Amino acid sequence: MKNEYEGFYKSVKKTLLAVRKNKVLGKGVEGAVAELITVDKKYEKAVEVALGSSLQNIVTETETDAKNIINYLKKNKLGRVTFLPMTSIKGRYLNSRERQLLHIRGSLGVASELIQYNQKYKDIFNYLLGRVVIVDNIDNGIKVAKESNYTVKVVSLDGDVINAGGSMTGGSYKSNYTNILGRERQISELQKEINKLNKEKYSLENKVASCKTDLANVMDNLSKLDEEINNLRINFTKLENKELQQEEEIGNLKSMVEKYKQELVQLQQEQLDSENRTKELKKELEELKLKSDSTQGNIGDMMKNFDEEKSRRDTLQKEITDIKVKIASYEQEVKSVNEALSKLKEEKERMRNNLEHKKKEYEVTINNIKDLKIKCEELKEKKEQLKGTLNENDSKLQELKQQKNQYLDTFYSEQEKLNEMNREINELQKSINNLEVKHAKYNTQLENMINKLWDEYELSYQMALKYKNEDISISKIQNQIKELKSKIRTLGTVNVGAIEEYKRLKERYEFLTEQKKDLTSAEESLKKVIKDMENKMEEQFIEKFHEIRENFNRVFKQLFGGGKSDIYLEDESDALKSGIEIIAQPPGKKLQRISLLSGGEKALTAIALLFAILNTKPTPFCILDEIEAALDDANVYRFADYLREFSQETQFIVITHRKGTMESADALYGVTMEEEGVTKLVSVKLSEKLSEKAS
Repeated sequence: MKNEYEGFYKSVKKTLLAVRKNKVLGKGVEGAVAELITVDKKYEKAVEVALGSSLQNIVTETETDAKNIINYLKKNKLGRVTFLPMTSIKGRYLNSRERQLLHIRGSLGVASELIQYNQKYKDIFNYLLGRVVIVDNIDNGIKVAKESNYTVKVVSLDGDVINAGGSMTGGSYKSNYTNILGRERQISELQKEINKLNKEKYSLENKVASCKTDLANVMDNLSKLDEEINNLRINFTKLENKELQQEEEIGNLKSMVEKYKQELVQLQQEQLDSENRTKELKKELEELKLKSDSTQGNIGDMMKNFDEEKSRRDTLQKEITDIKVKIASYEQEVKSVNEALSKLKEEKERMRNNLEHKKKEYEVTINNIKDLKIKCEELKEKKEQLKGTLNENDSKLQELKQQKNQYLDTFYSEQEKLNEMNREINELQKSINNLEVKHAKYNTQLENMINKLWDEYELSYQMALKYKNEDISISKIQNQIKELKSKIRTLGTVNVGAIEEYKRLKERYEFLTEQKKDLTSAEESLKKVIKDMENKMEEQFIEKFHEIRENFNRVFKQLFGGGKSDIYLEDESDALKSGIEIIAQPPGKKLQRISLLSGGEKALTAIALLFAILNTKPTPFCILDEIEAALDDANVYRFADYLREFSQETQFIVITHRKGTMESADALYGVTMEEEGVTKLVSVKLSEKLSEKAS
C-alpha cells in the first residue's frame, strides 16, 4: 500500500512510480513531502491540515530536475504536479515580533520546529511550515491570530485552521478518516502488532517444541528404564539358572561323596577279611610247623607221605606267597584308598567351602534380586509418574495449540479487518480525491495570492483590507496595469543581477590573471632550471665520455692483444641526444664499424666497452651472465685474466659454461642431479684447493 502510493493524487502517484522505475528520470528526485518528514502522533492532524495538498508536492534537487519531470508529464499526459526545487526554494520564518506569539497560552510552537526531517530539507519545510503556528485548540488559536494581526497561519491540534488574512476552516472528520501521515503511523503500529503476535507465535512454537523435546526426553528415559528392567530380568534369570546349576552340582558332589564312602567301607571290609585270612594262614602255618616237629621223629614212617606232604607244602607255600602278594596288593589298595579318601576329604572340604561360598553368593544374589525388585518397583512408580507428566504435557500442548490457533484466528481476523480497512480507505480516498484536488487548487490559488501579496507588497490580507477601495474600477485598474507593463516591455529586458555578475566576473578575471602570471613565472623558472640541469648533465656526460673513450681503447688492446678502438658522438653539438658510434680494429684487420665485425669480435668489443665503463666508476658487486659464450678459447682466457685482474676492486658472480673462466674463479657452484628428480648443489673453493696443493 505504501509502496504503491495509495492515497496520493493520481498524477503524483504515477510520477513517483515512474521515477522509481526510471533511474535517469528519477535523478535528483528526493521524494514526496510526506515521505521526508516524521511527525509525532500528537501533531499529525495539525501538520497534515497545515500542509494540505503540499503534502504531496515532490522535492527535487534543482529546477532542471523538476523541468525534466514536467516535460515527462506533458509528453505522457499524466496530469500536473507541484515541485519544490531545493536550489530555488527559500525558507520563510517568523520575525522577532511574531515569535512572541509562541509565548501565548495554548501556543505549542512553529510547525517546522515540531517535525523531524533531514537538515538538507530545512529551507523546504521552513517554506511550507515556517509561518504556521500550532495551538492546542481553536480558542487559543483565535487569540494567537488576533495578536499576530492575522499575518500568520494558525492550526489547532483538531485540524481547525485560521488562515493568514482571517479566514477560518474547520469541522468534523469521519470516524474512519485516515490521512497519509496517520496511515504511515497506523501501518507501523499494525506492523508492530503483527511482529508482537509473530513473537508470541514463535514463543508458543518454541514452547511446543520445548514440550515435544521434553516429551521425547521422557520417552527416551522410559525406553532406557524399560531396557534396564529387561536387563535386570535377564540378569535375574541368569542368576536363577546359575543357582539351579550350583544346586545340581552340589547334589552331584553329595552323591559322589556317598559313593566314595560306600567304596571306603567296602575296602575296609575287604582289608579286615584279608587280615583275618592272613591270621588263619599264619595259624595254619604254625600248626604245620608243629606237625612238622612232631613228625620229625617219624620221618621214616612218613617218608611215604613225604612227597605228598612236600607237594602239599609247596602248594601251601605257593598259596602263602599268593596270599602275601594279595596282602601286599591289598595294602597298596588300602594305601591308594586312603590317599583317595584323603583327596576325597580335601575335595569334600573344598566343595564344602565352595558350597559355603555359593551359599553366600546365593544370599548376595537373593539380596540383589530383592534390591532389583525394589528398584523395578521404583522404576515402575517413576514410569507411572512420567506417564502422568507426559499426559499433563500432552494436555498443556493441546492447550498451547488451542491458544496458538486462537492467536492465529485473532491474527487472521485482525489482518482481514486491516485489509477491509485498507479497502475502505482506498475507496474513501478515491472518493475524496476529486474534492481534495479542487480544495487543493483553490487553497493553492488563495495561498499563492496571499504569498504574492506578501512577497511583492509585504502586506497580509488583513493589512491589504485597509487599502480596499470599492469605488475603483477593476477594468480601469487592469487597463492601467497593461499600459504600465507595455511601457516596461519597451524598456527591454532588465538584468537585475548584472552588477553583481560584473563584480563576480571581474574578481574571477583578476584571479585568473594573477594565476596566469604565477604560471608564466613558474614556467620560466622551470625552463631555466631544466636548462641549467641540461648544461650540467652535458658537461658531466662529455667528461665521463672522454674517460670511457680512453678506458675503452686501453681495455680493447688488453683483451685483443693489440689493435685499437674508439667511440665518438655522431652529433657533438647536442651530446645528450646524439647517437654513439663504436669503431674497432682488431690486430691484423683494418679499422671498421662494430656492425662489420664477427660475432666473437662484437662480443669481445662489447665486453671491452663494459669494462671501460666499470673502470670509469667501479662498483663493489657485479653479475655477468654468459657474456663470453661467443668467444673462442684464446679470447676466453684473455677475458678471464682481465676479470681476475679487475676482481681486486669489484666482486664478480659469473654464470658460465666456459672452462677458461671457471679456471680463473675463486669458487665454483654447480647444480647436479645424481638421482632422478633430486637436485643437489655442489661447491668447490678453488683458492683453498690451490693453497692445499701448494702446501
